[in-house]
Amino acid sequence: MSLVEPGSSLALGGAVHANRPAAFVRELVRRGTGQLVLHASPGAGWDVDLLIACGLVRKTVVPMVTLGELGLAPSFRLAVETGEIEAAYTDAMSRTAAYLAAAYGHPFHLIGSLEGTNLVDDPELFDVLTDSDGNAHRAARAVSPDLCVLHVEEADEYGNVRHARGRVMDVLAARASRRTVVVADRLVSNRTVRAEPHRTTIPSQYVQVVVECPFGAHPTATGEYQADIEHLRLYAHAAEQRRRGDAAAFGTYLDRYVTGPSDELDYREAIGGEAVEQRLREELRASHD
Repeated sequence: MSLVEPGSSLALGGAVHANRPAAFVRELVRRGTGQLVLHASPGAGWDVDLLIACGLVRKTVVPMVTLGELGLAPSFRLAVETGEIEAAYTDAMSRTAAYLAAAYGHPFHLIGSLEGTNLVDDPELFDVLTDSDGNAHRAARAVSPDLCVLHVEEADEYGNVRHARGRVMDVLAARASRRTVVVADRLVSNRTVRAEPHRTTIPSQYVQVVVECPFGAHPTATGEYQADIEHLRLYAHAAEQRRRGDAAAFGTYLDRYVTGPSDELDYREAIGGEAVEQRLREELRASHD
């Protein structure tokens, strides 16, 4: 956590209800590190909304913050409507282009699909480049967040990453960011990684820190357990009540699941322990049958 200072820019991996770095986000809330600038995969979700609700975010550069089938992200909506945060008006393809530019060490990536929109009017995100014939081209500026934080199913002690699913923008974000922290459900040996090189999705050269944290994406899913929709529904209800002016339910949620537990072991007990973990694993298996 010493890698995250007030005002840091963070790229959070995963997408909507999958592979969100939930354990890392809960610890950020416990520490109260604020004024963050958040980047994420095109479909950000529960983790971004939670950080906003806790007053730790200054700006988002994210195309969408959503709770999926549970509806809008209440805290993001409230913060934008009240001006509590600055939300860049952007889209998925230009964010991909920005990561690509940084990943390849380029200052820009040309993108022509936004011509005719006002998205490209933001000088922090876009520029106009002129070629040798005098033709103007829109370009997304490269983005290099201070820290990329990913949750994955497996990694070895050197930081070689093995996604089972849900990599989405993770690979690009890791390559584009200045540093990358990987939180893994399980650490495997380097010997295992070398025996199956085709399964490595991000090589260790892009990873500075790796931490083992079983079930650390909960309440979102990985390739080993299903998203806990009941828990996400509880959060959505509490956050919506807060948006409507009644913060009691949200305070209860924080006390029980975020600030109350001293660490992730306590958190896993708070959500129901092994019984809940087994249920979510079985739900994932049943969804594949």
